Parts: sequence; C-alpha cells; structure tokens
Amino acid sequence: MRTMRQRIIDLHAQLVAILKTPRARQILRILSNVLIAAAIAAAIYGLVYLLLYLIGFGSAGVIGGSLAAWIQSIFYGAFVPAGSIFAILQSISMTASIGGFLTTVAALTPPIYVLMSFLRG
Repeated sequence: MRTMRQRIIDLHAQLVAILKTPRARQILRILSNVLIAAAIAAAIYGLVYLLLYLIGFGSAGVIGGSLAAWIQSIFYGAFVPAGSIFAILQSISMTASIGGFLTTVAALTPPIYVLMSFLRG
C-alpha cells in the first residue's frame, strides 16, 4: 500500500508532465496575461479615483478648499449643468462601489489583454 507522501509525489509528477505540454503552456500564458491585464485595469480604476480625490472630488461631493471647489466657484457657482465635464467627474467620484470596480475591471481587461498580446507580438 502506498503512503500519502508517495501519492502526493506521484500526483506532482503527473501535474508537472501535464504542465510541460505545449497546450498547457499556452493556456497558462493566456491566464497569466489575463491576470496581468485585470491587475492593470484595477490599477487604472484606483488611479482615476485617487486623481479625482486629489483634485477635490470626494465621495460626498466637492471637497471645500480644493481645486475642484475653486473651479466650481469660478465657472459654475451653485449651479452645475447636468452633463458638463464637472458634473460627470463629480458623479464618477460619488459613485465608487465594488460593482463599479468589477464592471470597470471586466470592461478594461479584454482591450488591455489584446494590446499586451499585440505589443508582445
């Protein structure tokens, strides 16, 4: 009767043999590229929200004393027209959520993956 250690060693050897096949390497390369693309998309999402926050667009609205507050006071006052760039940026900053994060990552991953594949040749 084989010991658990021997079974694990045998399974490991089988797995290594499978992973050395060209098809498995291709699948692993694709998966790693998708994970890298998803990480890049997540970083883009985070950087956009960080930039908006640094400018002065917070989760509860425009942050007092910020660049965004100054722009609002100079160009818009109390009335910000719907659909304006300022309103869009304010809306984006106020609607950060896990759903938005996942949607953004899901939407950005395929084009980033295609771009990476194109650049790698």
